[in-house]
Amino acid sequence: MTDAEKAALAKGDRVFYLNLGKMTAGTVVSRDDANDRITINWDDTGMGAVPINVPGFWSYANRRVL
Repeated sequence: MTDAEKAALAKGDRVFYLNLGKMTAGTVVSRDDANDRITINWDDTGMGAVPINVPGFWSYANRRVL
């Protein structure tokens, strides 16, 4: 993850993710830069806060921060 990618997502930022044709929204609730991981509380999945550490997610979410 680049420094620009890390700086783009902060606690409280809104992100959107297209999953199987459905747009899902969430809020960043925490970051763990040492492990390239963020935790997102997804609004409508019923999963609550979910840690995300997929490298590709960073570049995707970067363009979707409100």
